[in-house]
Amino acid sequence: MLGSAWFVGRIGDERQDNTNATDGLRFADEVETNGWRGNATAMDLPMDAFYELHLEQGPVLEEYGADIGIVTSVQGLRWLDVRVTGADAPAGMTPFSARRDALLAAAAMLVGVNEAGQAEGHDARVSFGRLQTATDGPSTVVGWAESVIDIRHPDATVLRRLDTRCRQTCEELARRYGFKVEVSERFAILPTIFDQRSINALEAAAQALQLPYRKMASDALHDADNVATLVPSAVVFVPCRGGVSHNVAEYASKEHLATGCNVLLRAMLSRAN
Repeated sequence: MLGSAWFVGRIGDERQDNTNATDGLRFADEVETNGWRGNATAMDLPMDAFYELHLEQGPVLEEYGADIGIVTSVQGLRWLDVRVTGADAPAGMTPFSARRDALLAAAAMLVGVNEAGQAEGHDARVSFGRLQTATDGPSTVVGWAESVIDIRHPDATVLRRLDTRCRQTCEELARRYGFKVEVSERFAILPTIFDQRSINALEAAAQALQLPYRKMASDALHDADNVATLVPSAVVFVPCRGGVSHNVAEYASKEHLATGCNVLLRAMLSRAN
């Protein structure tokens, strides 16, 4: 979603250019290397509406035998960067009383934020996605640990409450273990309600094609979340086998893909009148 975030102005040129991939490669360097650097601005691509076709990334459509998912909304998201600082030490020579094991504290935080998420009910999603440490040596007490907490919920008020609870959990556990912790927001996206006219166009297309469909919220984020801040937007889903996505086992049938394209086409023609 980096491109769409830039397109709608949620991030600027400098932040986009200096975004690094997990392997350390810098965005600006990669676009130069690949010959993709241009001089267009978002104003050079005016839009009337934005419709997106995507795999569901979940098992609901398959479970209900629906060929099409019409997405009415998308849950909000917040990412928190967490850094716990302790002290490196040799595992064999350092008794428990003298250790300041940052990985131990990070593990306690992992459990704590998971419990905070579960306490908010079925719609909450809280994940401790990334965990990096000062060393991966098996005989070292870890001096620092960094992680990213992924928080999601369809209600903006609950999303803010989860953000606060996760921060408080990390700070309380840091004090209990005697560590320094830094928690900062990487980015935040509010819950999105898609344009009703666009939803109606997708529904009418599915009905005209006599396709079994299901209206649904999306638990995953999409470019349409960003673009919806500028123009009417909507998303249409097709099933993926077993709900597997972003994985080498991802699979959607040619028939479902074609069906999704036909719904997308009809909705676009309807919008174009």
